[in-house]
Amino acid sequence: MPTETFRCRSMTYDDFHYIEVPDAGYITCSCQGVDWCSHIEATLVFGERAMVPEEDHPIANRAMVKAKGRLERPKHWKADWLSKRRWRGLPVKEPKAIAMLKSGVPVVSFEGRGRKRQEAKDLATEHGWRDVSIPTRGVLVHVSDAMHGDPRLEKAKELGIMTVTYAQWPMIASIGDKLRQRARRFVA
Repeated sequence: MPTETFRCRSMTYDDFHYIEVPDAGYITCSCQGVDWCSHIEATLVFGERAMVPEEDHPIANRAMVKAKGRLERPKHWKADWLSKRRWRGLPVKEPKAIAMLKSGVPVVSFEGRGRKRQEAKDLATEHGWRDVSIPTRGVLVHVSDAMHGDPRLEKAKELGIMTVTYAQWPMIASIGDKLRQRARRFVA
């Protein structure tokens, strides 16, 4: 029984999965998807090709024809592949913080609420900083009194953003321009 097999780039690893579409029987993906996974849905149901190597496009097109009418979306399927713009070959919007940093403004994110946060934001404004609600690329400093394991704090660390406490922030606020000049070399 002839089978069409093509590669589909992984969303998380620098590697490929293999999707097999036989004339009859189960359609499989090497990610362990049987008749349904994000790779199968994107390439065989929606016809997306950015994640398929160009030389495999004809095979994926034939496989899509073979799969037509054989695939049914699972009842409780939650697909997140639609938000993976880079994987889909679509333009990726730059975070607001990058644009602000490129325009010459240092960027900070604050975590928490209340008077302490408001005083820190006022100090930031006084020293020429702009603030964003969450740590993203382009943020120079993330201010938080949260403990280890907090998702925003962990995201800031993962992105290589300097993290300081509210007590440390007044010392950092005054050197925003120096930090911006150093960081601007990497985003220009």
